[in-house]
Amino acid sequence: MRTDTRLRPLCLMVLCAVAALGSCGHNPGNADGPDVTMLFSFEDAAELAAWDFRQCAGTLAAEHATDAAGSLKLDIAADARGWPGMYLVQGDKWPGADWSAFQALEMDVYNASPQAVELFVSLFDSPDRRGGRAKRPFNLDPMRSTHVKVDLGDVAHRGAGLDLRTVGELALFVDKSAAPVTLYFDRIALVNVEMRAPDLVVTPRSFSPNGDGWQDETAARAELPVDMQWELTVTGPDRRLVREFTGRGTAVLVTWDGTDEAGATVAPGRYEVSLRATPAGGEKPPRIITRVTVTDDAPPAYLVWSPPTSEKIRRDSPTGISIGEGGVRVAGARNEAVAFQIVISPTSEDLSRVAIEVADLAGPDGAVISADRVTLLREAFVQVKEPSHRDWEPGLWWPDPLPPWTPWDITVADRHQPVWIEVAVPDGIPAGEYVGGLVVGPEGGDETRVPVNLTVWDFALPVERSLRTLFPLYLPSIAGQHLLAGLITDEDAYSGARSVKLEGEGVRGAMLYQMLHPGLQPGKKYVAGVW
Repeated sequence: MRTDTRLRPLCLMVLCAVAALGSCGHNPGNADGPDVTMLFSFEDAAELAAWDFRQCAGTLAAEHATDAAGSLKLDIAADARGWPGMYLVQGDKWPGADWSAFQALEMDVYNASPQAVELFVSLFDSPDRRGGRAKRPFNLDPMRSTHVKVDLGDVAHRGAGLDLRTVGELALFVDKSAAPVTLYFDRIALVNVEMRAPDLVVTPRSFSPNGDGWQDETAARAELPVDMQWELTVTGPDRRLVREFTGRGTAVLVTWDGTDEAGATVAPGRYEVSLRATPAGGEKPPRIITRVTVTDDAPPAYLVWSPPTSEKIRRDSPTGISIGEGGVRVAGARNEAVAFQIVISPTSEDLSRVAIEVADLAGPDGAVISADRVTLLREAFVQVKEPSHRDWEPGLWWPDPLPPWTPWDITVADRHQPVWIEVAVPDGIPAGEYVGGLVVGPEGGDETRVPVNLTVWDFALPVERSLRTLFPLYLPSIAGQHLLAGLITDEDAYSGARSVKLEGEGVRGAMLYQMLHPGLQPGKKYVAGVW
């Protein structure tokens, strides 16, 4: 198999049956339904034998049981040191486990102490702790039961190289406490893979790997809830294998540049992309199949695409996928301003005086949202000469002002021109689907039609707002974002009182102080409540 640095496999997705718990080496309880595999239900003394109790005592109990009749009582003396708790360590008493086919580790914990307790759940993939690891804290309220759940997919990604195929230690412990701690544990279990239909997404569905810089490759994406072995194949129109990618993981991105195993660009035609992913110990599921078209088309003069409204499109943002026949789909209530954005991106030539025409939106029973209720705003770019964020570089062009749209020149060097579009939904119109559209085109060039489908919900927003709003100002975050030398120290973390010394820099600092409180002055200390 040929490898290529241009191919970036991460993993592709398909769900299938999960392996049984055999590799965990300990299954004292019955599975609590098809979705849960029980590890410990603490019904007899044999279940305690697998655990090491460090700086504490573990005994069977009948109180606070959530599965059957038994629980484990953990008593930790005051001022116990060395991370007191219970440890499941690979060795003579426990053989280790493969938890790669499970979504989560969960347990029920009752805190019988009069004070809140912070419980730590740690996983290591080797008993000597030299490999990958992950730790999660959980706050246990006094005299209450807490359902603790650890997302195994999350810890595998965020943990320091944690390999769930070779779990070598599970640790449940607390930090040192000035008072005695008593905890009850029950129903320690693994949550099996959720069975659901796979979702293989390939974009763009049509691409031209001819080296002209426009849609020269296509990407197949998917996500997996657990670690899986996967294989992705590309088959030609003659049913012969063109490319094969394999890997293992929980999130997948495979980019195909239109070449075969020998590195030659394939001929135009219809190609089949199929995926199969298998969890550890599971049976091979059917393949998931989709198709892509390889062409040798030249790029159009420009593309029109529609990113989410929450995404700011910069000049260096990657180009999205052209709006297809489905167009733009939005929804909102009566008396609401519904917004979406489109982006016009030249590909091969500069565009002169690009105009946008708006059509009425036609709805049920002859209802119409007229074109004059649609507002077009150009997302103008401002060059950031003095960054206000520590991660930004000077010279960044940032879309921020929204002047009205007028015919506008867009150059290839500009790369993108985003347009913000708002539809003022009238009050009193019938609910349902409203269909209209936009026509985009440069002077003397081809036009692009953008269908717009607006769903109006069957209720209206009130003209006068009656809900209270909260705008929390977190001083450390504000100071950090605006490059202020704000020194913030905890005087009493538990009561929430904090000492704040503000050391502003020039006009920006003075403006921040006045925004927070008119009486704040640079260089003085203030005590504030929790913010």
